[in-house]
Amino acid sequence: MKRLIVILSLFAAPVHAGQPIYVSMAECAGIFDALISQISPSPRRARIEGAQENWANAAHAEAGRDVSTLISEKSAHWLAKGPSVVYTEEFEDWAKYCRSLAKHKNLVIVPKK
Repeated sequence: MKRLIVILSLFAAPVHAGQPIYVSMAECAGIFDALISQISPSPRRARIEGAQENWANAAHAEAGRDVSTLISEKSAHWLAKGPSVVYTEEFEDWAKYCRSLAKHKNLVIVPKK
């Protein structure tokens, strides 16, 4: 039952429907990339940089090719929304989706402290 809930949660939001998983992974990488530019150098930023790198690597592996351009486009999309985007429902939905996707794919995204 738990597995069914996780699988259903991956497809619950219509924004993700119909696109390849690597595109969603690139979106997650883009979100972290956009966050990096909003945070001063610190241990927290280093963890976010690690998470961005892990999402990017997962997206490349899933696509079977380099998707750096796609990740940059996704990052630009989130940056254009401004720093207050982290308080929006859209951001919250994507954050939940990225966590669920990582869990479903058994990805360790955020490095340990």
